[in-house]
Parts: sequence; C-alpha cells; structure tokens
Amino acid sequence: MPWLCETQLPFGDGMFQLTIVLSATIAMANYLLHGQIFLLTAGVMDHWCRRPDSFANLSVDEWKQLAIPVDKNGEYSHCTIRDPPDGGAEARVVRCSSWEYDYTRYGNNIVSAWDLVCDRLWLVDFARFVYSAACVIPLAAYASFADSVGRRMVLFITIPVVLISALASAMPNDLQFFMIVRAVVSASTSLLVPPSITLLADVSTIDKFPAYVVAVCLLSFIPMPVTMLAAHLGKTGWVAVQFILMMPTCLLMLLYYFVVESPIWLLATGRVKEAERVALRAAKTNNVSVEVCRVLMARQIADLRTRGLHTVESSGLCSGRLRARTVLMCCMATALCFGFDTFVTNDGLPTGDVPACLGFALSVVACVATIPFVKHFGLKNAVVGSALGFAVTLTALAGTTYGGWQMLNEYLVVPMRAAGSVCFTFFLIMIIKSVPFSTRCREAAAMVASSRFGDTLGQLIPRLFTKQNTAMWLAISGALMSLFVIGAELFPWDFDYWMRQRESSSHRPSCEGSKRAMRETLVRLPKEPVQHRPIKAKDRGAPRLSTTQ
Repeated sequence: MPWLCETQLPFGDGMFQLTIVLSATIAMANYLLHGQIFLLTAGVMDHWCRRPDSFANLSVDEWKQLAIPVDKNGEYSHCTIRDPPDGGAEARVVRCSSWEYDYTRYGNNIVSAWDLVCDRLWLVDFARFVYSAACVIPLAAYASFADSVGRRMVLFITIPVVLISALASAMPNDLQFFMIVRAVVSASTSLLVPPSITLLADVSTIDKFPAYVVAVCLLSFIPMPVTMLAAHLGKTGWVAVQFILMMPTCLLMLLYYFVVESPIWLLATGRVKEAERVALRAAKTNNVSVEVCRVLMARQIADLRTRGLHTVESSGLCSGRLRARTVLMCCMATALCFGFDTFVTNDGLPTGDVPACLGFALSVVACVATIPFVKHFGLKNAVVGSALGFAVTLTALAGTTYGGWQMLNEYLVVPMRAAGSVCFTFFLIMIIKSVPFSTRCREAAAMVASSRFGDTLGQLIPRLFTKQNTAMWLAISGALMSLFVIGAELFPWDFDYWMRQRESSSHRPSCEGSKRAMRETLVRLPKEPVQHRPIKAKDRGAPRLSTTQ
C-alpha cells in the first residue's frame, strides 16, 4: 500500500508544484552546463610546432609543408619537427618544445594556455577524471545530511559554493588550481540535483510525478545549446566562457525565493507545526481552503502514526530491504550512462545539424507521449521498451559505422537519441519513487554518482584504447543496455503496483460514496399511522386458493 502522501496532498496540485519544477530545472541545468562546458574549456584543437623567428614570415601552410613531417595516415605531425626546418628529407626529426594552435574551434582554452598536448595530453584526461570523480564522496556524505537536516537547508548551503567556485574557475593562473576549483564546481553542482529532485517527489502524487520529471529533464536541456552556442561564437578564451556560464548560474539565487521544505519530511521528523505552516502556504498558492488542508494534514499524521515512524527512519539504503535494490540500481545507472552520455549528451557519434535537431524534437515528443503510456501500461514496460530500443539502435549503429554506411547513421541517430532520452527520464522516475521518502535523497545521490562513473568510463576508455574505432564502443554500449534490460526486468516495481491501485480506486466507489448512495435509496417513513383498507371476501379467498394450488 502506498503512503497517503503519495496519493493525496493536503495542499492540492497547481502553481506551488510548478515553482518546484522551475527550481529543479535550474538546478539540473546548471549541473549539465558545467559538465558540458568542459568540452570547450578543455577541447584539444589542431596544433603544430611553433615557427622560429627566422621563419615567422611563412604562412601556416607553407610552414607545415616545409618543416612538419607527415605520418603514415597522411596527416601533419602534432609533436615532431624537422631539424633544421628547411633540411628536407635528410633532416632529423625531433620533438617539439613549443606549439602554435588553431583557435577557430575552441578559442584560447586551457590546452593552449598550458600546452596540454603531446606528452602532456594525459593531463586533459586526468582533469576530466578529477571533475567526474570529485562528486562521489561529497554525494555520499551530503545526501545523508539532506535526509537528516532537510532538502531546503542543503540547497541553501550549496548555492553559494556553486557561485563562488564557478566565478573562481575563470581566475586560476596554473593547471593545479584550475583542477581544484573545477573539482569544487563538480561536487557542488552535483549536490544540487538530489535534494531538488527529491523535493519535487515529496510534493507530487504518483500520477503527476512522471509529468513533472519529464518537464524538468526537457527544460533543463534547453539552456545547453544556447549557452554552448554563445560560448562557441565568442571564441574569446576560456575565461570569457566561464563568465558566460555565470549567467545561468546566477539563476540559482531564485531558489532562495521558491524553495520550501518538504512537508512530509517535516512530519516524518516530528516537526508538525512547521509542516502545517508550509502546507498552508502551499495551499494558499494552489487556492486550496485552509479547512481542507488541515483535515488532510490530520489524515497524513494519522497515516504516519499507524504505519509507525520507526519503519520510516530505519529504511536506509544499506538495510536488508533496500540493499539489493540499491546495488542493482547503481549497476543499471552505470550501464545506461556509459552509452547515454557518450552518444546522446556528448555527441560521441558526430552528425549534422539536421539529425541533431530532429533527434531533440523526437525526444521531446517521445517523452511526452510516454506519460499516458505509463498510466495505462506501467512504468516497467516504458523503461524496458525504451531500453530495448536504445540497445537495438546502438547495435545497428555499430554495424553501419563499421560498414561505412554514413547515410544510415544519419537516420538511426534520431531514434537512438529519442529512445535513450525516454529510458533515462523514466528510469529516474522509477528510482526516486521506488524507495521511502526518508531515503530518497540518498537514492538520488547514488544514481548521480553512478551516472558520473558511467560517464567517466565512456570518456576515458576510448582514449586508453585508441586503436579501437567508434563501432566497437557502440557495440559495447548496446551490450551494456541489453544487461540493463535484464536488470529492469528484475527490479521491484512498486510504482506500477501503486499506479494500478490508484487507477482502480478511481473507478471504484469509495466508502463515503457507497454510504451516500445507500442513503439516497432510502424512503422517508410517514409520521402518521397508515390507515389500511378493510379486507374483502375475495382478498381472504386468494391466499387459500394459492395454498391449495
């Protein structure tokens, strides 16, 4: 049986939930933006050995033809030069000591500022690994803190850290300080996601929560191309990119106005007066009467006391009841994000602008269309079906990429991204609503940490095994998604049971409705005695006749 707070809210549904959706969207957008901006600030552009002053009058093409050796693939070397430069084929080849860069694509970023190329190229991968791994330990500690002191308090503490560290990212003068500051940015932006999504789950019923999460996921992806395009068009350097990124980051200040504490969390922790105050404020925003709100709050308190608060407080992620579920969830999130972050978010399979726009449009339509599907056929079928479609399209793309059929890739990328977006969105819904509200923040933090781990594997493994082509990683992603489908079949689906119960209860008359219907069938008795007519002889004979018959 679901908790009463999962099916009926004292403060109703309306504008209050929309403000929480907006807050979660801002938090999620900043989490995604600060991760994606690393593609610009640490993008490796074309580079070659620097021209000496005596050859400064040569153009870049003339310099490459004169002094830069050609490798076996017919490309100019990035790390070697002829000595002397005009020695021709008889000159010996030596390593570069300084470089020139093509700033057309990325501008002046950390690669060109600190010469992170050739023998120092591994520092770029190390900086990316530090950024991804920096959030794991803080998520584990801080999420437990959020379940103890509240979602609102954690958000209010984290926002200043995000603002200060994001601003400091534009000011470092060496690589070590840059990686430290970026690690703080990674940890702080990651800490915004679990409490904001958990708060949205706490103030949403099980039938409205899928629509809210779809709205958050889709809206949070909209600022990404806009900000990335503005940063890409600027090309004024990674310092300017960081300042451009501060514009959406400053929107986090709105959370101080919109975010309130979770009423159900306040009730579970015994803060009844504060929970009632928050619920009444939300009811006023949703135009719900005070009397109705107080009555429903009393029912929720009675429901909590009936079920026992000790069961709420003792349901940790490592408890016997949730341990296997948590481990399975972490493995599924890692497998999903290995392919999702590589080929959907980070564009690991380069395509044109038209397939990218079509993929985003189809993802929006597919996510919105899946909402009524979940209500009628269950969340399990939605996740399993989309995961299966994601696995099939990844495997098909592996075959077309290996065979060199570029035209088919353009068509397969669109459904691949749509299936991946649906799978990721509704998998998030499944994770949040499958655990008690007292451990939701920790469960969301475990999913974020696992997704970051899968993202890190998806970025680093292809760089470590450079001899393998893109088709190999597409095939591996498809195999991992096949394992994800098996895990989805084994996962306990309490959400589907609650949804079916909710759906059936909406068609079944309630207890009060049955009493009201029975009262309407009753006929009021007369106050005066009823005068019976005298019995005639033919009426007396009728019973005898029927008896003899």
